[in-house]
Amino acid sequence: MFSATQAMLQDSDCSVCQTVVYAQKRDFIFYKLGKLASELVDLQGAKVGITRGYPFSKHILESVEYMILYALSDQRT
Repeated sequence: MFSATQAMLQDSDCSVCQTVVYAQKRDFIFYKLGKLASELVDLQGAKVGITRGYPFSKHILESVEYMILYALSDQRT
């Protein structure tokens, strides 16, 4: 349920009000095959690729742990 809808129904006598997760955002970073990385720290000193046009988190874009190479499409990453 959208937060605005939840706020409107807050004072009502609604017995079926609930919140359901309907989407989850994930950021994908591409790096050299053969290296294992499960956290950003694992990419320290690496060159990584991301695709332009996707909304990456500020934490990923501003990290100095790795060097970001930008690609114009997913196929070029």
